[in-house]
Amino acid sequence: MNRGVKKKVLSFVGVSPKKNKKKMDKLMKSDSEKEKNEENKKTETMNSIVEEDQTENEEKLPTENLDLLENKQKIQLERVLDDLKAKDKNNRTLLHRAALDQNVKLMEDVIKDYENIQQKDPKIDPIKKFIDERDKFGNTPLLNACSLKIQNESSRASCLTLLLQKEADVDVRNERTMWNAMHWIAYYGELDCANILLQHNISIHEPDYQGFYTIDIAGKQVSLIFYIFLINV
Repeated sequence: MNRGVKKKVLSFVGVSPKKNKKKMDKLMKSDSEKEKNEENKKTETMNSIVEEDQTENEEKLPTENLDLLENKQKIQLERVLDDLKAKDKNNRTLLHRAALDQNVKLMEDVIKDYENIQQKDPKIDPIKKFIDERDKFGNTPLLNACSLKIQNESSRASCLTLLLQKEADVDVRNERTMWNAMHWIAYYGELDCANILLQHNISIHEPDYQGFYTIDIAGKQVSLIFYIFLINV
């Protein structure tokens, strides 16, 4: 078909080649934009669904995880507390034994662990009750720290300072011998430890079961310096 005839045919059906191309381009562009908009809507819908699912999961999981974590921490705290309060055949806790050995580092760790547990569980016994507990022989950790000459006066002084800072009963006495901490310190003649006890207002006028006072103990041990020290108190 020649060009003239083709133009006549197209003219006859009411469509010109240029107009037809523009219309087709317009239709194709419109369809493309429509498809693009539909894709965007689908994407937005999917994203919205995913976000809702994530939000629901985030709301559920933390609660479940928190409960599990709390239970795990509770079990761990109970185990630590059981270890701290466990007693040997002499009814001594770990704190009693550490004080007896004048192991101030271990004493600090034990007291710190107990205080940490107490902060999380106020129902357990106060630290003072834990520190003033007696062993089989009627001694508290304070008396244990004074009763043996294991290391040196400096280590004993550190133990006394720690316990008294935590409000240990400075006047506690052995129920059988009636000795308090100062009786022991007079026996060993340790001036630094005596000063620590006096700073916490320990009584030096309490006799033991035989009627001996701390100054008598110092005299019997021929500790002249300590004897004079007590006279001047």
